[in-house]
Amino acid sequence: KVPPFSVSKAGSDPNMHGRSAAKTGHQRKQSWWKVFTRRKKTPRDINSSEELDVAKMILLGAGESGKKTLFKQAQINFGEGLNTSRRRGYRSIIHSNIISSMQTLVERAVMCEEFSVALNDNDLREHIDVIKEGDDTLDPDLTTAIQVLWRTSAIQKVYADHYQDTMRLIQNAQYFFEKLDILAQLDYVPTLEDVLRSRSCCTGICKTRCDINGTSCDLFLTGGHRCERKKWSHIFKDTTCVIFVSSLNGYNQVLFEDSKQNRMLEDLTLFEEIVNDHRFKDTPILLLLNMKDIFAEKIEKVPLRVCPAFAGDSEERDYRSSLNLIRKKFLNQDKEYRQWGKTRIKTRFTNSLDCNEISTIYKELAAALTKKCNRNGGQDIQKMLQMKQAAETNNMARAEMEDEEEKIIRQNVW
Repeated sequence: KVPPFSVSKAGSDPNMHGRSAAKTGHQRKQSWWKVFTRRKKTPRDINSSEELDVAKMILLGAGESGKKTLFKQAQINFGEGLNTSRRRGYRSIIHSNIISSMQTLVERAVMCEEFSVALNDNDLREHIDVIKEGDDTLDPDLTTAIQVLWRTSAIQKVYADHYQDTMRLIQNAQYFFEKLDILAQLDYVPTLEDVLRSRSCCTGICKTRCDINGTSCDLFLTGGHRCERKKWSHIFKDTTCVIFVSSLNGYNQVLFEDSKQNRMLEDLTLFEEIVNDHRFKDTPILLLLNMKDIFAEKIEKVPLRVCPAFAGDSEERDYRSSLNLIRKKFLNQDKEYRQWGKTRIKTRFTNSLDCNEISTIYKELAAALTKKCNRNGGQDIQKMLQMKQAAETNNMARAEMEDEEEKIIRQNVW
């Protein structure tokens, strides 16, 4: 191996033979490696935050728990907002929600004998064929077919019983069906409420910057389905707060990706992994038990013991007692709570569509984080003062020792 040589000027080295002082292959490799390592040490991606005084909050939870609605609430109230052009982008999502919801209701009605007889009318059969062939665009024929079928007693009965069924139906189907005349117009622009009630699957990692009462926060949204959870670990570093969202509505439902797994049982297992993760040992955790409004209606018709996690509960529970039992079940997933009866978990029962309630929760969370940072900052300042005082004491002692040594030297000289 020939060691690299350096040339300051062209032709100054006899081995160059008049060539310019260009970099050799070894030097080019060294410079490329320096650039590569420098870039590797300072990555600039969605998961990194350049400012050190910005809180980092992450939304975790299984799919269809309401995380994206909470994310949109933060965007609207404390972030960049949703202007007309961005709201117009939700038009196709809302149309797709309407069409897929009616297709689900029709499929379930046709499967039942008592409803299939009522839908055998020739006119209704034509509308059913139009809906089955429908895509993601609400044309006039498809709009008319949905409106006619929504008014039939068979579809109304199926929708009324969907709480007791594992049928996959978006929660705001009735809201969109009743506004169909407005939603099908060519110049329709979704309102903020329409955007919040729309349903779309979250994939990957999304980030938004929020300013909550003077506190800057980076809020991260993650996909909740099993295939998306392997990406979670990329954003765990330097987390200020974890917001875990679970759907109360899922105690009698199954996962989209696994028709044999209960959704609330999946939430409990997932929450246990998060709360006991060593990376969140000193991180505050906010548990949001979401969709309490739907749960209040469902618990009167479907008992809580249908969920495998509460199969041994034989009591007839009302709304309040059921909420308390679910809360205790989640807290028991924390090893610290089971062992010492203490926990860093704060629990709230929420309705993600209630703007005032969610706004209040974000403000309280930001205030708590600010208070914690100030308390930690005060402790750091106090520690710095103590270290400074100790250093000054050491300097004084060192100066006294030097004076004594100087006296001894003088005495020895004399």
